[in-house]
Amino acid sequence: VIYRNAWKRPPIFSLIQQEGQVSDEDMDRTFNQGIMVGSIVSAIGKQPSTPLLIGVVETRKDNEPQVQFTGAYSDSQ
Repeated sequence: VIYRNAWKRPPIFSLIQQEGQVSDEDMDRTFNQGIMVGSIVSAIGKQPSTPLLIGVVETRKDNEPQVQFTGAYSDSQ
């Protein structure tokens, strides 16, 4: 599960979405929304740097998609 409000998107993404009238779902499928690399790491133990928590790993139910986006982008109006 990825939380859309966990980071501020670079302005180009909101411009593309607004001018192109693109839905959140299409933006999520097509663009990286400013996240260059994502890693799944354990929350236990020392981290070499401060990670940005953008979501959690959860067991999905039968018909749920593998990746779910929740919330609204922090730059959304």
